[in-house]
Amino acid sequence: MSLIGPGTLIAKCSNSHNKELMENTITLGKKYPRRDENHKLNTKNAKLCQKKLSKCLDSCTVHQLDNFEGVIYNIGNVFNCCVHSEPKFDKPRLFLGLVLSEIQ
Repeated sequence: MSLIGPGTLIAKCSNSHNKELMENTITLGKKYPRRDENHKLNTKNAKLCQKKLSKCLDSCTVHQLDNFEGVIYNIGNVFNCCVHSEPKFDKPRLFLGLVLSEIQ
């Protein structure tokens, strides 16, 4: 949830499209590793993957959250997860995120 500044972008895709997107993420991650052999970020590969994956979102509906608008989403299921991205930081932003664990 953004308290101040631009909100997180959420893509609403079908479950089958989520599966395809995650498979593409894995394939591209292997082809264009984000980290080199010294564990240093390879920004060229990261941007290339991001550009290729963004084309996969053309059939999804993208919504940018308003201030004080939040979501709860699934991060444990690879093929039924929330596709989201942080917005362009063109002004100051205050973001609140909670990571909750299921208690058994």
